[in-house]
Amino acid sequence: MSYMGVQIDYLLLLQHFRDVTGGHLDAIFSVITYFGQILIPILVSAFIYWCVNKKYGAFIILNGAFAVMFNQLLKNFACIYRPWVLDSRIKPVQSALYASSGYSFPSGHTSIATSCWGAIAKIWSKNKILVVSMTLLILAVAFSRNYLGVHTPQDVIVSLVLGVAILFGADRVLNWVDESKNRDLFLAVAVSVFGIIVILYSYLKSYPMDYVNGKLLVNPYHCKLESFPKCGYLIGVFLGWLLERRFVKFEATLTTIKDKIKRYFMGVIPLIILTCFTCSYCEMFLGHHVGRFVTFFLVGFYMTFIYPLCIKKFKV
Repeated sequence: MSYMGVQIDYLLLLQHFRDVTGGHLDAIFSVITYFGQILIPILVSAFIYWCVNKKYGAFIILNGAFAVMFNQLLKNFACIYRPWVLDSRIKPVQSALYASSGYSFPSGHTSIATSCWGAIAKIWSKNKILVVSMTLLILAVAFSRNYLGVHTPQDVIVSLVLGVAILFGADRVLNWVDESKNRDLFLAVAVSVFGIIVILYSYLKSYPMDYVNGKLLVNPYHCKLESFPKCGYLIGVFLGWLLERRFVKFEATLTTIKDKIKRYFMGVIPLIILTCFTCSYCEMFLGHHVGRFVTFFLVGFYMTFIYPLCIKKFKV
């Protein structure tokens, strides 16, 4: 049996289990998979950055932004189709399809989960309960992508391996930055250039034009489009981080829970608005590509610079 055949059989086994159990676990795994979407990790990492420990929060945010961008590069490079395209017997859970457009490999949800929850586990590695909890959450997100039928095992396994590699690589790079002056500027420029290269590669690349029953399997327009918000977020995060380090230098440590909650909710409402509601307006005035770039640039820049500046200036 072929390597892909084993993976398809595994997905069919999970699909059979869903059918036998009447889909009663679908809702549970649909909730679990949300922990690999961008919003929850953004909200958690912002809380840590603003209210708990600035250095730890920056590590989670920067690592996550780079992991998401690198994941998009691999997707557009490999151009591997979703499981139901590879084998028509695969019937994914319908509610999972809206967040599963484009190519399959590697798993974006698994990458985001590994970058965020894995970073938390690494930072607080002495807390065994937290480490086990974060590890189980990452594995649960990865499994949910298989259970829902939207990713093959190779998609999630490769994302797990790359996510861990990026996690430890980012830690070493940020420690290197702290050892000498101006290394932060070099890193911010280098990562921004990387993001722009990914955009150019994704935009200029020739994609497969395969049709089934007259329908294009993956529209190249969407592959090109998806690189813009991820690059915008990457550049916004790193530029904001650089400017905060140089000019703001706010303090994240707060003494009381009440102060943490107050600071967080004053900052998180604009963050949610930027993340969830701004994109359509930016696209309306700037077009799909530039609009998405600008929206997620603002999300990243707000997290790492604008709100920290407000914290310092207005003593939030």
